[in-house]
Amino acid sequence: MHLSERKKAEKVIFETNAILKAAMDKSPAGIAIAGAPDGILRYVNDAALLIRGGTRETIVNGVGINKYVASWQLLDLEGNPLKTDEVPLSRAILYGETSSRDLIIRRTDNNDRIVQANAAPIKNQEGKIAAGIVVFNDITERKQYEEALASSEKEFRQLAEAMPQIVWITRPDGWNIYFNQQWVDYTGLTLEESYGHGWNIPFHPEDRQRAWDAWQNATQHNATYSLECRLRRADGAYRWWLIRGVPLRGEDGKILKWFGTCTDIDDIKQAEVALRESQSKLETALASMTDAVFISDAAGKFIELNDAFASFHRFESKEACLKNLDDYPDILEVFMDNGERAPLEMWAVPRALRGETATNAVYTLRRKDTGETWKASYSFAPIRNTQREIIGSVVVGRDITEIVKAEEERFKLENQLHQIQKIESIGQLAGGVAHDFNNMLNVILGYGNIILEKTRADDPLHECAQEIVDAGNRSATITRQLLAFARKQTIAPKVLDLNETIEKMLRMLRRLIGENIQLNWHPSSVWPVFIDPSQLDQILTNLCVNARDAIGDVGKIIIETETTTFDEIYCSQHPGSIPGEFALLSVSDNGIGMDAHTVSKIFEPFFTTKELSKGTGLGLATVYGIIKQNNGFINVYSEPGQGTTFKIYLPRHTKQITTGQKKEEDAIMHGRGEIILVVEDEASILKLASRILTSLGYVALTANSPQEAVKLAKENEKRIDLLITDVIMPEMNGRDLADVLLALHPNLKCLFMSGYTSTVIAEKGVLEEGTHFIQKPFSARDLGVKVTEVLKSQL
Repeated sequence: MHLSERKKAEKVIFETNAILKAAMDKSPAGIAIAGAPDGILRYVNDAALLIRGGTRETIVNGVGINKYVASWQLLDLEGNPLKTDEVPLSRAILYGETSSRDLIIRRTDNNDRIVQANAAPIKNQEGKIAAGIVVFNDITERKQYEEALASSEKEFRQLAEAMPQIVWITRPDGWNIYFNQQWVDYTGLTLEESYGHGWNIPFHPEDRQRAWDAWQNATQHNATYSLECRLRRADGAYRWWLIRGVPLRGEDGKILKWFGTCTDIDDIKQAEVALRESQSKLETALASMTDAVFISDAAGKFIELNDAFASFHRFESKEACLKNLDDYPDILEVFMDNGERAPLEMWAVPRALRGETATNAVYTLRRKDTGETWKASYSFAPIRNTQREIIGSVVVGRDITEIVKAEEERFKLENQLHQIQKIESIGQLAGGVAHDFNNMLNVILGYGNIILEKTRADDPLHECAQEIVDAGNRSATITRQLLAFARKQTIAPKVLDLNETIEKMLRMLRRLIGENIQLNWHPSSVWPVFIDPSQLDQILTNLCVNARDAIGDVGKIIIETETTTFDEIYCSQHPGSIPGEFALLSVSDNGIGMDAHTVSKIFEPFFTTKELSKGTGLGLATVYGIIKQNNGFINVYSEPGQGTTFKIYLPRHTKQITTGQKKEEDAIMHGRGEIILVVEDEASILKLASRILTSLGYVALTANSPQEAVKLAKENEKRIDLLITDVIMPEMNGRDLADVLLALHPNLKCLFMSGYTSTVIAEKGVLEEGTHFIQKPFSARDLGVKVTEVLKSQL
């Protein structure tokens, strides 16, 4: 080779070496070149120094191969120091090998680096090893990532195997590459059978296509996969599962794989079915309930309510109620049972949420928008979970407005009934007392009249006897009043035109009440009534006298008549009233009136608001007794300062009105030996009657019992003309005794006597037409006149 050519070659080599050196200097990979066979480092680029750490003087200059291995502190990946012939660069120099290895470079700053070293020998033209070169890249971060990934993969598999759910992974195209052991245990399939598309095998036939379509849609559109379906268990049973899958993406957004789980929801499904059934039953029960029901959560917000709750709170519909639930305090007022307005915290729901329980707590509710008010009974309680924490409330409401009204009315009616029963019991007592008292009065008046007849007017005894008779007559008046009150009064009722009868009494009534009081008479067309005229006189007299006393000075009394009818419904709600058609007689005044307490007592005997010497307290008791005796009833309306009205209802009578009254025969016919049998269990009256009859010329047979009377009647061969008998006696009543004696003496006439009339003779004290009766007490003249009347009568 010529010199010039050699120079050119040298130049090319120099330039090439310069280019190579420049390239190596700028390379990001570490590059080191060591000569052979000494292995001294001839070249180390900056990247190698950066990876190794340290200065060129300490780790490069003059470092032979052995020193290189020691000074660079090269370790294997387990941290063990490498021997010289284990280092790739050493093997390139010593053995001419090309090798690659991952190793650790330990740095003094403890920031060890993991590198991938690739070494090769450099040979000269003769093929001998002239040097060795090593190129190493820092793969610390990549190695750490790979280790973390491997650790994560290991942890994932451990977690997946421990999970109760089935866990699966597929490739981006949907090809399954992983199932955990739960899948194998549940389905009974091996992993080999399940990988790929084998996962579709255990699906229920009805769900298989649906599951496949959903999966295809998810993989094609990179969407989340979610499906509820049935999977076959290893024993052949199917259970419901929730299958979910999500795509895992790389930094570039591409799907790396699909990760999914299968969760057994069969118990939840069954619970949902049971819950729906329970909910359906609850809704049906709530819909059928007439009571209002409200169920809330722990915050008081509604969970469920029924239609009755809406109507209970006066809403047109359940929807309208729901719309206004949050505005309840603005449209509803609540009052406690004591009448005070209830603050919101005292309403049923807040009380229940505080843990209170109540049954039939009474509130008064009022709608502010409509003003409607009603009574409500609430029962409420908290709803608690298994930890006894309050999680809601249940409230049941009932409209008790009508019940409260009914209770109030019942209380009122019970009081009225109690008053009626009280009056009835007093009447029974008064009747019994009057009956026994009449027997005594009969003896007093009888013998008093005998003394009067036997003494002259100037005889001091005559005046004493007159006082006795006068006192007896006054006492007899009182007993008659008691008997009228007790409905035991002897009466002779007639069919009367009420208006006509009252008109005949007006003059007497005007004289009775005085000139300062105006008496107004307002008759209307009225039905006939069946009553003793004297009783009607007693009624009007007592009422007008009481009205006069209530007025005191100047005033007005109004007497009115009309007709009215009451049905069963009215009477069921008004004790004392009777269904049917009635003639109404009302007496009103504009006097001082009475309060409710006074009205409740006015028919009690001996109750009076008058001064001690101005009233016996028997007037209204007499009126009450007469009305009851005639199958009627009476109502009183009065307020203090507003006057009083008495309304008397007498039953309509359909028989012909009596046009005249039989005139009593005043004459006494003295007897001509007629035989009269007197039967009386009171010895003093029996003795008095016998004495009177004997004095009048009759033959008197006396018996103090019915048995003795029958015995006398059987023994007496002569005709007995008249039987005078008490009504009520031991062993046998007077009516039955008369029937027995009539069988022995068919032409026997009968005269009954009593302090009151038994129902044996007359129903409820009303005499049967044609029955002869004399009221105790009677005088000698009364008895003489009555005996004359009976003996002259036709059988």
